[in-house]
Amino acid sequence: MNRHAPAPTRGWEPGTGPQAKPAGSRAGRGASLIDLVFALALVAVVLAISVPAFGHARARARGEGAARLLMTMCRTARYEAARRGATVGLHVDVQGTRTGIRAHVDGDGDGISTNDLLDGTDPPLGGARHLADEFPGVAVAILEPLPGIDGGAPQLAGASAAQVGSRNVLSFTPDGAASGGTVYLAARHDTAYAVRVQSTTGRARVLRLNRATGQWESP
Repeated sequence: MNRHAPAPTRGWEPGTGPQAKPAGSRAGRGASLIDLVFALALVAVVLAISVPAFGHARARARGEGAARLLMTMCRTARYEAARRGATVGLHVDVQGTRTGIRAHVDGDGDGISTNDLLDGTDPPLGGARHLADEFPGVAVAILEPLPGIDGGAPQLAGASAAQVGSRNVLSFTPDGAASGGTVYLAARHDTAYAVRVQSTTGRARVLRLNRATGQWESP
């Protein structure tokens, strides 16, 4: 045995060089902290952008849902008038931000009148529907100046939003005609809808104000 043979040389192993940093070093922790701060900042930016957009989309959805419900009630009243051979009216009872809408049938052949509503001569067809209960945040209201519809006059903020006659009744006759009118809905200051009923045909349609063009259009 050669006692003077040199000791075997160990091969280089990763992490054993003079520049290697032990795990958990300050540099590694610093890099991880920077990554965490960057990730949190990115999440904050995404939330700042998405939360207002989500709120606007929700307001639009509720406003359109309330408008379509009112349109459906108009169409149902028109059908009931033809089926019963008697005038059927929708009484739009505006009480602040909570509006009740209920259908009544003409019980004495002289049309829907306030006195007949009060004494029961024109009885209700079912219960009242309250838009604010079914679509929170939606009101029959004009919260800001609005352009006219179909060439009509512009609407001022605070004006009557149920423009369906002095008795707030939108009437449908057996021959398919209607008293006509418009009901304006607001879900918030930048979301406006309208349900418009033509007097000659009794047909109802939903309109939404396009903020970019300043025009009313079908949603």
